[in-house]
Amino acid sequence: MFSPVYFPLVAALAANEPAIIGRVSDGRLVDALSAAARMLDSPSEKSNADIVRLTADLRLVADQTEDAEDGYRRTLRIMRASHELRAMSCRDTGWQAMFRHRSGTALSCWVRVLGEPNLDPDRRREARFALVAVLGELGRLTEMDRALDAFEADVAEAHPIWRELASLMRFDIAVQNEIRQSEALQDHVYWQSIRRDTAGPEAKAPKTAPTSALLRMRFQALNDLRMLANGARDAFASLDAHLRWANQENQVEYQRALRVDIAVASLSSSSFGVAEQVLQPLSDPARDTAGRLQLEHLYCTAKVRREQGRTADWHQKYSRYALLSLRASRDDARVPTPYSVREAARPDAPLDDVGARLPAKYRRAYRYLLANLDRRDLSVREVAAEIKVTERALQTAFKNFVGLTPTEVIRRRRMESIHAELSHEGNDKTVLDVANSWGVMHRSTLVNGYRKYFDEVPSETLSR
Repeated sequence: MFSPVYFPLVAALAANEPAIIGRVSDGRLVDALSAAARMLDSPSEKSNADIVRLTADLRLVADQTEDAEDGYRRTLRIMRASHELRAMSCRDTGWQAMFRHRSGTALSCWVRVLGEPNLDPDRRREARFALVAVLGELGRLTEMDRALDAFEADVAEAHPIWRELASLMRFDIAVQNEIRQSEALQDHVYWQSIRRDTAGPEAKAPKTAPTSALLRMRFQALNDLRMLANGARDAFASLDAHLRWANQENQVEYQRALRVDIAVASLSSSSFGVAEQVLQPLSDPARDTAGRLQLEHLYCTAKVRREQGRTADWHQKYSRYALLSLRASRDDARVPTPYSVREAARPDAPLDDVGARLPAKYRRAYRYLLANLDRRDLSVREVAAEIKVTERALQTAFKNFVGLTPTEVIRRRRMESIHAELSHEGNDKTVLDVANSWGVMHRSTLVNGYRKYFDEVPSETLSR
């Protein structure tokens, strides 16, 4: 359900950088990345975390993954002493997880961001948008509707482009729902397993076309997809032109998503030739797509092969699709919507912003750290010994991939845990009792660390 075309605009709006907003809104994404990179060359902007982050976002869009990750790590180093560190770390990991189709991790991150006190209003709107997107990817359609209602309410008094985005997002979801309810797609078992019991809302277009050129292009593409699904094969010419624009602007992930959406719309009207043509560049679904895109790519390819009379190939691909669909439905259903720090200590919990950044070996160290967070004698040496590496190796891995030392991670997670418990309505413990239960024994350590992350003292949280 998530269209990557929205991400650069949401990122620019959340960063509140007018020069980049204008370029992205006009659909000039390559120019926007160049402008952001030039801004970083300015001595006054080198330590501006928002500019570094926005540049990383635009590189993520252009599939410059390693450069994007370097940029995100740089922002963590810049923000080391900022009380916004946790929220922005979760935010960065949330977007990366979505582009990697790790929806459970993304959901955990975005719920964390929305739970942050004193979150900047535009960052809160960004998180609400992302929550709509990830719930759609997980097939949580009822929850997605509620999240979209909250997003629309939040942007009512915001920048006009935020409101255009919310309106178009609702239309986008409705169009995708409408197309996939076609009679010709009744064997689309993944979609059928998550679809609403009813026909869903009618796909009503926004009352006026968006003023943003980027959103207008998506609006036109949605209308073309509806026409193609209803048998108007000439709509493909317009969609093909839109694909060329996406290629020109290095919208790599959006090209993949759009090709799959065109194929699904084509199959809805039995336009098998169009579906085959548009899927041709995506020759290897395991390499070119993942998550829902991989499922739909396999489904569309199987349908085309059956129409061509290639029975063995059709049977193989559809069987693979059906197996992955059942696995995805099962895994998505196990992802919990609410998130707490204690949940993160469970071995089977979705990765959070720290865990998602670490290599597999060091994720085990992080999970061990979380599982023993309440022990006052927990040490970095013990964590290193658990995965049979030196303290130096552990320190280096955390610094390189997370931007924080293991000690800083322990301190941060303890403060988050204390905050979560103090914020809980049923809590009847004193501040010191809660702190002691998470291995923090000294009042000064508690107050100083807590104020750093939450801009208040623990007693203020407890009194609310």
